[in-house]
Amino acid sequence: MSNLMASNEDLEDYIAMFKQMDKSHDGFLSYDELKKELMQMTDDYNETTEDGWEDMLAVMDSNNDGKIDFTEFVAAAYDR
Repeated sequence: MSNLMASNEDLEDYIAMFKQMDKSHDGFLSYDELKKELMQMTDDYNETTEDGWEDMLAVMDSNNDGKIDFTEFVAAAYDR
């Protein structure tokens, strides 16, 4: 039961994070929104090259539509 509660808490955190990152409020994260927000949240991404960003975002964008939806965002977060 505690694992389920932790998962629900994680999901709530992901929802809040996604909404904060979605500056256009369209339900998707553009590559620019995601890159900018990740760089502001942690120093881990400050030395990422443009090719590195493109590779990471291409992996996250599983349906190749040029934007990250909530499902793709959560899948990437759990994978990390």
